[in-house]
Amino acid sequence: MKIFDAHIHIAEVNETSKILNNSTYKNKYRIYDSIYLESIAATEEYIKKPDKFFAIPMFFKESNIKEANEYTYDFCSNFKNGVFVPLIDTDVKQQYIANAKVYKEHFLIHDFRLWEERIKFYSFLNDNGKYIIIHCKDTIRIEYLKKLRKQFPKLKIIIPHMGRNVFEDYDFTREVINAFYSDTNVFFDTSTVTNSNIIKYAISKVGCDRILFGSDFPLEFKSVPNLFDLTKIILKQNLSYDGISKILYHNAYNILSQ
Repeated sequence: MKIFDAHIHIAEVNETSKILNNSTYKNKYRIYDSIYLESIAATEEYIKKPDKFFAIPMFFKESNIKEANEYTYDFCSNFKNGVFVPLIDTDVKQQYIANAKVYKEHFLIHDFRLWEERIKFYSFLNDNGKYIIIHCKDTIRIEYLKKLRKQFPKLKIIIPHMGRNVFEDYDFTREVINAFYSDTNVFFDTSTVTNSNIIKYAISKVGCDRILFGSDFPLEFKSVPNLFDLTKIILKQNLSYDGISKILYHNAYNILSQ
């Protein structure tokens, strides 16, 4: 069965090491404790495992969006199974924008309070049927996503990690799923979800057509994982072959053909 990892981060070892060694945010944001340079160095080993993958720039509070995008864009040029997912910015006129299908927003570098500064980019995504992966703060997640969906009705949103909070709290995640399960323009990825009950609940509410498999590699990984170990939480669900193949491959792949 083919595998499409819809959530992989691409980072440069030396630049990441420099940030980790000098950052003033290390004690504030969990991501700084979730990075292992050994795993970043083994990225090329991991990306040989899935048939295709979304390549998202690794980012920190200090990250330069343009530089992170350019590094990941160049990285993908060397790997046919990689699909570049740029970080959004206020400028929609960059050379690779027209070719991308999926984009990424993260609260570390995109302040939800300043969303209107990105309105031209949202409009571009909305008008061209694009997708955006949005990771926003737990406290405003539902409110923020509903605001964007109302303002940009054609915008397609992928909620990473099934919408869980940092504690992978079942009730919190269920609330996010309940808020968007009936919105056919909202998708969910499974990255970093280890609670099988969350996956089971999401499938019962959303079905198999709007759930994407993802790993979030190299975040949280001390070494290169076995792909079967990552997918077995899906394989253990009581699903048909068609349902499993949609989540593990076809849902993400179909985004590219739209």
